Amino acid sequence: PADAAEWRCACKIATCVQRAAPSSAFGITIENEVDRYIAWPGQALAYKIGQLKILELRTKAETELGDKFDIKDFHYEVLKRGSIPLNMLEMYINDWIEDSLSS
Repeated sequence: PADAAEWRCACKIATCVQRAAPSSAFGITIENEVDRYIAWPGQALAYKIGQLKILELRTKAETELGDKFDIKDFHYEVLKRGSIPLNMLEMYINDWIEDSLSS
């Protein structure tokens, strides 16, 4: 029923409000975000998987490079090729780590 669907949506909005920083400064509201996740759940999943992989690669780079790690260089390496599959990003970051260690 429509009432149940509206109630579920209201609960999701309330949960987001409790757990997230407000984003209305950019013209995005919690309601917009919840609607987007309902309509396009795969996008949220893909975003989260990408975030987790990038954090994993950052931790690896920080651990292996130690004092040679520079967050600006890491960001550049992640972003410079644009949108690529995560397995390719991992390959490029591994190459960057090896090159940084040998220089």
